[in-house]
Amino acid sequence: MEMVDIYNKRREKIGVKERHSLEKGEYRISCHIFFVNSKEEFLLQQRSLASKKFPGMWEETGGGVSAGQTSQETVVRECKEELGVDVAPEEMTYVGSYTRVRDIVDIFIVFKDFEISSLSFPDKEAISAKWLNDEQLTMLIEQGKTVPSLTKSLRLAREYLSDFWSVEH
Repeated sequence: MEMVDIYNKRREKIGVKERHSLEKGEYRISCHIFFVNSKEEFLLQQRSLASKKFPGMWEETGGGVSAGQTSQETVVRECKEELGVDVAPEEMTYVGSYTRVRDIVDIFIVFKDFEISSLSFPDKEAISAKWLNDEQLTMLIEQGKTVPSLTKSLRLAREYLSDFWSVEH
């Protein structure tokens, strides 16, 4: 049973509950993490074929914030659990949030270069990963091969990166 902190729509903590027992007006926090390398490519991971939801589809790294944890701690945990990648707090950039039916989603970008061969998929949620440039990523979305939540989260990440890259170049 996974316990999560519960928030109202103003992101004020109102309690702790089992993650699947949220009622109307109660939200948990989730994190979506986009790895971006120095070639301006995004890392996507492929969900396990045994996943109950969206088996075999491509997604960003992420997961729910456990009770007592911060979003930043969740980023560190999820990157290690899903990909075997160590992420330090100074490597992550918070780029925004949005609210869904039962959760508030925090979006982070982690600027990091690494080889796909270095990934280990410890928790078996993901089975594969690949770096994609923006055009390849758009094509994967248009082909319907990504989880639905990717699009909205990616929009916030791209918006941030558009400003970031225009300053960098």
